[in-house]
Amino acid sequence: MEYLKTFRSIVLDELKKREWSRKDLAQQINIDQTLINSMLRGERRFNEDQVMAIANALNMETYQLFTSETLIPESRTREMLERATEFKENYQLVEEIEPIACGNLSNISQHSIVGYKVFEKSFLRGMFKPFLTKTTGDSMFPTLSEGDLILFNRDPDKLQSPDPNRIYLVNLTPEEEEPNLTIKRAALSKEGWTLTIVPDNRMYPIETYPMSQRKSVLDYVLGVATWVGKEL
Repeated sequence: MEYLKTFRSIVLDELKKREWSRKDLAQQINIDQTLINSMLRGERRFNEDQVMAIANALNMETYQLFTSETLIPESRTREMLERATEFKENYQLVEEIEPIACGNLSNISQHSIVGYKVFEKSFLRGMFKPFLTKTTGDSMFPTLSEGDLILFNRDPDKLQSPDPNRIYLVNLTPEEEEPNLTIKRAALSKEGWTLTIVPDNRMYPIETYPMSQRKSVLDYVLGVATWVGKEL
């Protein structure tokens, strides 16, 4: 997108002014230098936290990284700042990752950020690092349909003891380098240290998986569904 091209060029200009290397910037925002190189070449996306961290490191307002005074009349600067402040105070961008299966398992390494949705902060109050994804498959039908958009809450207190009446994002192979994900109802047996996943579509079986004693519940249960919507 054009604004990302502008963003990257402004960041590179600011690094040049400060006589900073990309490695210097990576150290300032505490991410890997290879990742910052890839982002500044346009090969990977920046997320909201990274943009804000770069702005803080450069001692700039976030909006200054996306334009310049020559593109915004000075008379509109205050108005835009007020709108930006209002947005920051009342709204939050939530990451949407690529779809996750409700039937066959999905490989987490294949899921990248595909966009953002805006939610009121009051709606997200109490949630920890919420994220969105769309469903594929029909094992949770009729509760979930193909393409439904699900908001997940990653609050650890909500994940320690899965409620069989709730829907979760579950990782069934946390010991593997590329774990697999699925969206199901989940029940935990700490006595036998097993995890049972339950589909709503009775054409699919209820399955029980042994859990590793070397892993915690939070390695298996990654998020609890808190809202479901559809894109019209």
